[in-house]
Amino acid sequence: MWYWESDCSVIEKHGDCYEPDTIWSHASFAFNVYYQTNGNNRIACYFSGTATLTKINPSYGTCSYDVS
Repeated sequence: MWYWESDCSVIEKHGDCYEPDTIWSHASFAFNVYYQTNGNNRIACYFSGTATLTKINPSYGTCSYDVS
């Protein structure tokens, strides 16, 4: 069973990762948080084929992705 316990304020208006205000950008951040929260397990990255693993850190400006 996978779970989500995270603060999404970073992708809300005025949050560090709000801009660009796009579904792709916000989903990318949320998918990463979910993946990290679930121990970097490949199955936690499935999302019906809408996500992929990458070795490139997607952080930008003030938006910092948790990577490990």
